[in-house]
Amino acid sequence: MRLPPPLRYSLPLLVLLLGLIATALEYDLNLRNDLERHLDEVTAAGLAACGRLARLAGSTAAKPDAVLLQKDITAAIGEPWVQNIAVIDTTGKIIAASRPDWHGKMVKDTLLAKAAQLIGPEKQPATMSSDDSSAVQFAYPTGPADNPSGWVVAEFDRLAAIEDAKGDARRQFGLSAGSVGLACVIVWALLHFGFAARLTRLTAGVRAFGEDRTRLPEVVPGGDEVAQMSAAFIDMGDRLRRREEEQLRLERELLDVSERERHRIGRDLHDGLGQHLTAASMASSALARSLAADEPELAARAEVIAGQLRSAISETRSLSHGLAPIALADDGLMAALGALSESTRNGAGIRCVFECPQPVQISSLDTATHLYRIAQEAVANALKHASASEIRIGLERRSDRLALEVDDDGDGLDSDTPKPGNGIGLQVMRYRARLIGGELTIGSPPAGGTRVACQIPFPS
Repeated sequence: MRLPPPLRYSLPLLVLLLGLIATALEYDLNLRNDLERHLDEVTAAGLAACGRLARLAGSTAAKPDAVLLQKDITAAIGEPWVQNIAVIDTTGKIIAASRPDWHGKMVKDTLLAKAAQLIGPEKQPATMSSDDSSAVQFAYPTGPADNPSGWVVAEFDRLAAIEDAKGDARRQFGLSAGSVGLACVIVWALLHFGFAARLTRLTAGVRAFGEDRTRLPEVVPGGDEVAQMSAAFIDMGDRLRRREEEQLRLERELLDVSERERHRIGRDLHDGLGQHLTAASMASSALARSLAADEPELAARAEVIAGQLRSAISETRSLSHGLAPIALADDGLMAALGALSESTRNGAGIRCVFECPQPVQISSLDTATHLYRIAQEAVANALKHASASEIRIGLERRSDRLALEVDDDGDGLDSDTPKPGNGIGLQVMRYRARLIGGELTIGSPPAGGTRVACQIPFPS
């Protein structure tokens, strides 16, 4: 993923992280408070239970009533958290205990040894928690405060309560984390569907419009900044499209003017200069024949002049056909491309073939003219720049597309060759292709060399 990640991901993740941190702190705080509150409750309950036994033991005669104490201890065992409890005399001997087998034993030899350690010279009730706070020990004096006759020692177990508190805290943590996660999903959905998806849709429309400016993207609904940006772009795109249409119209008119001027010059060459040269050639030939008997030397010179005039006539005819090719309507494009191939073969002295597997008829004179000019420019480029020894001109209908290709076996394109599109000729070819709704590509065929290809929707 790119850094920084998109806002629709980073913001929910940030909210989730902060929420989980806050939930973890809340979990720790709630668990600590619950455990402290429970410790206070256990301490209060333990002191109350021990105090009741101490008062009972101190209210009897010098020798406490073991039976009565045992009955009260048995009742205390049923209270929450009570683990072990015993009444001992000043020597540490157990008088009554929660376990019958402890009677008469020394308290230091039982599980209440830690609680007995709380008995000190202060002769005051004392409590102590274990290291993991899972148990609380109590020591409570019996009899007079200044001269106790014994002690009540007890141990309260908090392990089950601690596990319950942790379970409650974990459930609370799960609920809080789930709520935070749900909130993050909602934030992501709002950002994704309410913002990112619409922005992505606008971006896709802008990219598509930039690649092929034929249709403006649809308006992104909503009343926020994305919708405003969409409306602003569509307005800009509409103005740009109108400007481009105007530019195309001007380019088409410019090319039409250029084409008409080509045709005019071609006709003038054919009908004007060509006719004059033909007349001069015929006169030179006639002069040579009339001088053949009396002035052979002059007749030879006249024949040379006639030959030069015939060459000029041939060059004029070639120029005329290049500027104003034969009629391009219907199947005239095939004939014109064939003539272009033949003139290239005869003029440049290289192999040039025209391939058209199936007859292609184009009724649009403008389309046929632009295709012919593209082929003519591609052939000229191959002769001037590619050092080609063979050129192929191909015209073929492929489904609903018409493909014109000019291949050569020349130097081809490499990293040191300037990118196509910088020359005026290539720019004009691209303009012509765009004017007839086509696409011009320049690359290399599988056999090497250079290929200039123009594909257009097949004209009806």
